[in-house]
Order: sequence, then structure tokens, then C-alpha cells
Amino acid sequence: EINSLYDEGNFFLCLGKYEEAIKCYDRILKLTPYSKTALGYKGFALQKSNRRSEATHCYEKALNC
Repeated sequence: EINSLYDEGNFFLCLGKYEEAIKCYDRILKLTPYSKTALGYKGFALQKSNRRSEATHCYEKALNC
């Protein structure tokens, strides 16, 4: 299930559908809360959505996992 969520999230990222991508990464983080990969991708999607403060929080959390 996690791999398919990554695929779906990355697909949405490529399409520029950042909110949909964020939802996928949030679902991954519910299953694996300390996933550096999911936090990094979510941070990137947040950054692309001009939600820089939230993106920074994701990046910092990923670095501290």
C-alpha cells in the first residue's frame, strides 16, 4: 500500500497537483510517521504550494528522525 501511495503522490507532483500529492504523503505518514522520504516529498509539495513555513517544518522533522 505504501509503495502505491508514493507512486500516486509522485504522479500528482509531476502534474503540479500539489494538494493531492500532500494528501498521499499524509496517508503515508499516518502509517509510518517518521518516514524521511514522505516528509521530504511532502515538504517539497508544500514548498511548491507556497506554504513555506509548513515545508520548513517537514524538512526539519525529516532531519531529526
